Amino acid sequence: MNFRVDLRDGTTKEDMMVSILEPFKEKGYTVWGDNAFVSVEMLRRCKDWKINFAGTTRTTFGFPKQLIDESLEPGEWKWLMTDDGLLAAYWSDVGFVKLMSNFHNPISGLVYRRVTGQADKTARDAPVVGVNYNDLMGGTDLNDWMRGLYTTARIGKKWWKCLFFWCLDASMINAFLLHKWCFKHLHPHKKYIPTFANFIHSVCRELTIELVPGTFRSRHRYIMPMHNAKSTKTTGNDYLGPNGEDRRARADAVCGGGS
Repeated sequence: MNFRVDLRDGTTKEDMMVSILEPFKEKGYTVWGDNAFVSVEMLRRCKDWKINFAGTTRTTFGFPKQLIDESLEPGEWKWLMTDDGLLAAYWSDVGFVKLMSNFHNPISGLVYRRVTGQADKTARDAPVVGVNYNDLMGGTDLNDWMRGLYTTARIGKKWWKCLFFWCLDASMINAFLLHKWCFKHLHPHKKYIPTFANFIHSVCRELTIELVPGTFRSRHRYIMPMHNAKSTKTTGNDYLGPNGEDRRARADAVCGGGS
C-alpha cells in the first residue's frame, strides 16, 4: 500500500517507517514487520496513532535482554509487559524468536511443526503473537524464499531497476500460484503437481520461441527473409535454412512482416 526507497542519505529507519505509516494514522490498521523495523519507539508511536504494530525484533531495538534464555525447550516461551501495554516474548520454535507487540496479551496458542520421523505435524505451544505472526507473515516469508530460488535480480546502482526485478519475480510467483490452482481444479484426478522450476522453464520457452524466416510463428506473424544484395554470392549449404528451406535471396523479396 505504500513504500519508500532507502537512498542511504542518513535517514533513520524510524523516519522511513513514519513516512510509510503516516497515511494510515488513526484508521485502525494492523501492521506486521520483520526484525529490521520493530522497535520500542515505533511500537509506542503506532500506539499513539491507533495502529496495531507487531513482529520480530532485535535486542538493539529495545527487546529486554533478561528474557533471552537459550536453555528453553521447543514450545517454551517467556514474556514481559510494560505498563503502557507493550509485550515482549522470547519463544523457542525451530530457532529462538524475539517478538514485540503493542496490542497482544501474553496468551498461549498452538502452532504445528514437522518433526523428523513423524508423518503428521506436531502441535507446539507458542505465544499468540507468534501464532499470528506465522499466519499473517508466512506468505511474505514464503514469497521471499521462492523469489530467492530463481530470481532475475541483478546488482546495479539504479534502485528502480531493483524494484523492477522484484516486481518481475513477484509476478512470476503469483502466476505460478494461479497456474497451480487452475491445474488442481481443471484436472482433479491427475497426480502431476506443477513445480515452480518447471513453470519457469515453460514460461521461458514460450517467450523465446525462435522465429524462423519464411514461417508462421508467434500469433500468426509472418517473418519474410531479408534481402541483402551483398550476401547473394554465398555458396554450398549457406542457402539452406534450419528446416531445409531455400534461403537464397529473391529479387522481389522485401523486409518486414505483417500480422
